[in-house]
Amino acid sequence: MPKPLWDDDDPNLDGGRVVSPVPGVRPGFAFGAKPNPPNRYKNPQNRHTGTDWPGREGAPVVMVGTVGDAPGVVTHVTYDADYGNSVRVRWEGHTWRFCHLSRVDVNVGQQVRPNEQLGLVGSTGHVFGPHLHLEQSRTATWAYNDVLDPTKGW
Repeated sequence: MPKPLWDDDDPNLDGGRVVSPVPGVRPGFAFGAKPNPPNRYKNPQNRHTGTDWPGREGAPVVMVGTVGDAPGVVTHVTYDADYGNSVRVRWEGHTWRFCHLSRVDVNVGQQVRPNEQLGLVGSTGHVFGPHLHLEQSRTATWAYNDVLDPTKGW
């Protein structure tokens, strides 16, 4: 059963704003960072296209935003060799991509609100350990490598 969207004692909310898409976890590998070893990424700048939140396998992954914001809509639930199980949510004029999930708890077409559980942290796809990789597109249409720093977007 998903937790309620608003709870005054919820440490993942600060004035209703979601603090982390992986409750209790701070961001790890940052957006735009250069990898080691080099040439790991499939983009011309060889930069990290999202932000990673390290977490234990099976930890909840929640929608970002502020409680009371308009809901987003799940547009894709998919698996691929690089990003594993992933969910895309169109929200606030952008598409948000939550990757490497061990389990997906939403369906295409479903509305999701900030702090609502989308799935669980995993290590699916090309990874070195369990974490959430989160990307934010510049526009509502998804295009690989046309992304913004997701830690600044909600």
